[in-house]
Amino acid sequence: MNDAEGINETQTTARGLFHLAHSYWRSAAALKRRAVAATHHGDVVWFLYCHAVELYLKAFLRGEGVSVKDLHRKFGHSFPKLANAAEQSGMRFDDEDREVIARQSG
Repeated sequence: MNDAEGINETQTTARGLFHLAHSYWRSAAALKRRAVAATHHGDVVWFLYCHAVELYLKAFLRGEGVSVKDLHRKFGHSFPKLANAAEQSGMRFDDEDREVIARQSG
């Protein structure tokens, strides 16, 4: 059921977000392997991977009980905010993860 802002909590479950993230990840991997005649092929692949990571973080947070409304209002598309919240909820990052997160903060 939608709330006053049109957000449907049941349509954006942790599992649903995880599967959507996986779809973006697989699409990025497939596109990366293809020779596409485009001037910014790498940028498109990078965008797909980044969106997948964002969705994986949101899936984790939904699994920790964060509402869709809070994901939207508190975190938006901010990698550092999402990663910080995920880490506070128990997710662990290595140096490479932190490098990717930092690259998205600007």
